[in-house]
Amino acid sequence: FRIDHPIDLDQWSDDLAWRSRIKHPRRLSTNHLMGEGYWVWLIPLAGGRTSVGVVADAALHPFEEIASFEKILSWMDAHEPQCASVIRDLRDRRMDFLALKNYSYDVRQMFSPRRWCVVGEAGMFLDPLYSPGSDFIAIANGYATDLILRDRRGEPLEGVARRHDQACRALGRTYLVNYHRQYPLMGSPRVMSTKIVWDFTMYWGGVALLYFADRLCDDAFMERSRAIMQRFAALNIRMQAHFREWARAIGDTAPHRGTFVDYAELGFLANLNAELLEVHDDASLLARLERNLTLAEDLKLEILAESAKSMPDLADSLTETPSTEHLSEMFREMRPEPA
Repeated sequence: FRIDHPIDLDQWSDDLAWRSRIKHPRRLSTNHLMGEGYWVWLIPLAGGRTSVGVVADAALHPFEEIASFEKILSWMDAHEPQCASVIRDLRDRRMDFLALKNYSYDVRQMFSPRRWCVVGEAGMFLDPLYSPGSDFIAIANGYATDLILRDRRGEPLEGVARRHDQACRALGRTYLVNYHRQYPLMGSPRVMSTKIVWDFTMYWGGVALLYFADRLCDDAFMERSRAIMQRFAALNIRMQAHFREWARAIGDTAPHRGTFVDYAELGFLANLNAELLEVHDDASLLARLERNLTLAEDLKLEILAESAKSMPDLADSLTETPSTEHLSEMFREMRPEPA
């Protein structure tokens, strides 16, 4: 729903340390309020308006509990009472309301040699978190444009349309791993903060790099990079499963420290993001993908070493140690205070 009024999170606390953690008003960013099985977005809109959304795992928060504006307020009273209080004060400024059930969907085919395609929301949609819908609009439009150009040159479309269709839908399945069964992790600050770092590493180190380098429609290069990208996918599947195991090991009674994690201060993440704009020939791009995969594998060992402190069976099985400590300061800040 939309509220015809700015919602300013900086006014939610008198703690000057908290208010001064960032240089710009929080209201100008998308803000996420997270708990087990859900997140709430607060997004600034033009004209001082605010978009508010609740996204939840129906297994933990049944759709019927959030299917109307009044139910949303009651649900927020239980899960995000501060946000609920602010919205109740602005309820007469509500502009609209929409509830969507089973919003995640796939499609049997996206690109056809018979000169049609489905892109954007007509194609697939996974989840609002990280806004992958925007990614797939861009990726699918790129594949569609490539088919149109080939058709105008008189090239046959049968094989390439099939490859683009398989590739785009395979990317969707790869992305889906980040969301499927992962909503309970949002109630575990240590695990979810680490997962976000991991997800950024997978994204900027792999698929985003291929997109920025304009290689997704390059059949020859994609074939050369196939083995590397399959290793990325396999590594991600394993780590997403590990995050679930780690969250279960910590449990819902673990004490939480109020910790500020500035992802922009993690140097390796900042580098992965900046390197998206670099220009590569095929050899250097393959080398960069290999380097990013090595980084991800080392990051995996660091995460396993940290999570092993809560998982004795894992600690006994670890035979490798990370060669670097990308997250050491972050982990120190997030550990509970000694009893």
